[in-house]
Amino acid sequence: MSLRVRAPLPPGEVRRSAGGAPMPAMDDGYMSRLVKLVPAEAIGPFPFLMDYARQVQTQMPEGSPRWSLYFVAWALLIVVIVLRARATMAPELNQGPQWGSVLIAGVAFFIWVHVMGGDFGLEMLANQITAAGVGPDGVTRSPGAMQQPAAGMAELKAFMANVSLMLWTTLAPVVYRGEDPA
Repeated sequence: MSLRVRAPLPPGEVRRSAGGAPMPAMDDGYMSRLVKLVPAEAIGPFPFLMDYARQVQTQMPEGSPRWSLYFVAWALLIVVIVLRARATMAPELNQGPQWGSVLIAGVAFFIWVHVMGGDFGLEMLANQITAAGVGPDGVTRSPGAMQQPAAGMAELKAFMANVSLMLWTTLAPVVYRGEDPA
């Protein structure tokens, strides 16, 4: 099955079969685009792998980076990109991957990871970069002076991730309609 999103034909254009008979329109409607843009290949195994990564994490010393969680998120993001690039190619039409579709699926997975309580480690990296030096506010910090996150920050992140996933999943198929047919 191809995950290639087919754009509608320009107005007035009719495709004909080899015998000259008009062919039905083959563009993808909203629901078809929605299904093709959801990164199911990574969303399926993600909860299982995250549960396993959390078990590994509980064996680590308190306060250590969540490397197993980061590894699962990055590994599955690579799976999404590679599989989507392959699944959206059309070698019979001499067309490469639909990079727009690959990007949409990658962003959807990135948001999904945060909705499910996962992480890519980017926040930890940003905290480490700003902790030992001059922060964006111009204040010099030492490594021991990192502030603890505000009490409601986890709830705010979860709320923003959920709203982002809803918006992205709803609007991406509306905006991305595939490339113009050749």
